[in-house]
Amino acid sequence: MRFVEVRMDSRMPPRRRRAALLAALLGLFASGLATGAEGREAADGGDVVPDRRVLGSDPSEIVSRLEVRNEYLRDAEGRADTTIFRGDWAPADWILGRVEIPLVSAKSEELGSATGLGDVLVGLRGKMRLGEKWSALAEMAAYLDTATADELGAGLSVLAPQGVVVWKPSPPWILGLQYQWFGSVGGGDGLETIRESAFRPQVLWHLPRGFWLLADPRIYVNHVEGTQVAFFPTGEFGNVVAEHVEVWIRGGGNATGGGRLERTGWGAEAGVRYLFD
Repeated sequence: MRFVEVRMDSRMPPRRRRAALLAALLGLFASGLATGAEGREAADGGDVVPDRRVLGSDPSEIVSRLEVRNEYLRDAEGRADTTIFRGDWAPADWILGRVEIPLVSAKSEELGSATGLGDVLVGLRGKMRLGEKWSALAEMAAYLDTATADELGAGLSVLAPQGVVVWKPSPPWILGLQYQWFGSVGGGDGLETIRESAFRPQVLWHLPRGFWLLADPRIYVNHVEGTQVAFFPTGEFGNVVAEHVEVWIRGGGNATGGGRLERTGWGAEAGVRYLFD
């Protein structure tokens, strides 16, 4: 495969960071296509070429990784452009710890503009096998109140525990159902109280040559001051461009309903990750 070098300077303007990441992803996708063509030629010659399967987007996998992705979110009151650096460490095949460090550039009609560190995410996940095709996972995660400006975070810490059940009926398909709770901790006058449930039925379809499609619709239920429900369909397309290396693009938006402000807009994401053995 051809390697693509990307230099991501934190001082780089958000649009240039996003353009650099997208250019790198396009290069990696092209490299993946070339690798796939080489693989077909090798197969025609009689060599056995493994069909690579995505691990990073498989909700049942416990695997160490390094990941960088860019998320863009826009709603009625502004936008946020976030570059997230993620690291996971799995000392065994049933337990994993992770941390996500966001660098955010945000603009709000109410609060103005700011660039800096957002709310850091930390989490601990465990897995239990329920047979050959079934597994269950539970995670305790928290968004820490580390934002360097009001525009860049929630202004308080948020607990985000989740549970996932995964079924693998046949090799091309993986089905999952995830529930997650978001609950704010502490805070003061003028800060948003967060009490929210998220339901995510997921369908992952492995395609030939290392490609995959992921349907990931989300139903958000806001429990503050009554009940508000938002339907936020999301989809993902990616490729295993080389052994241990995956790239993807993702997008989605509010289809109906209301709730927290960020659930009423739309978002897009692109990223690259390296998975360790």
